[in-house]
Amino acid sequence: HLLRSMQLHPSTALIQEHGCGTLAAMALRRPANARAILDADGPRWVIVAMRRHKSNVNVQRQGALAVRNVVSRLLRDLPEDKNGAGAAAGVASVGNERSSVRDAFLELGAEAVLRNIAGRHQGSVDEAYAALRDLGCTVSLVKFNADDLQKSQTSGSSVRGVGRSMMFGEKHNSNFRPVYEESAGLSEGVDDVVSNFGN
Repeated sequence: HLLRSMQLHPSTALIQEHGCGTLAAMALRRPANARAILDADGPRWVIVAMRRHKSNVNVQRQGALAVRNVVSRLLRDLPEDKNGAGAAAGVASVGNERSSVRDAFLELGAEAVLRNIAGRHQGSVDEAYAALRDLGCTVSLVKFNADDLQKSQTSGSSVRGVGRSMMFGEKHNSNFRPVYEESAGLSEGVDDVVSNFGN
């Protein structure tokens, strides 16, 4: 019924957002669900929703999550092809299965949608990156300094200092300390706040 609702109401962004989000949740850690979504033509309706609602970041984010979860769940449960040659019949069938899972999305134009629509929204860029990566597409994140970009736009020069490529999930936090350090006054401070809370 979920995919049918997406088919019947393609112009309703909220239905498309929740449809994609539900498919993403159903596929998460559930290979049987991911397979059922794939077999029921779910990839088509996710990509249709993303194309139709280009400016809706929530549809883009949920759609990218649905792509990623279906693909990654199905590929994760396949054995790795360590030989790369596909010498045994079983290894060849695993390679075919990997291709068919990815092709279900790629043949619908998922790469272009993820790169050119979802990947352009700040709120869905990480999800688009993860989906592209799991589809086997070449992708990288580029970090740049927004101040340098603004200065170049006002001065008419080009941005010279594009930063290094970032790995997915990498965040810059100069205040982050990976080692916990005991604070002498922490316990007393917490106790003071708790005792004064009711006053």
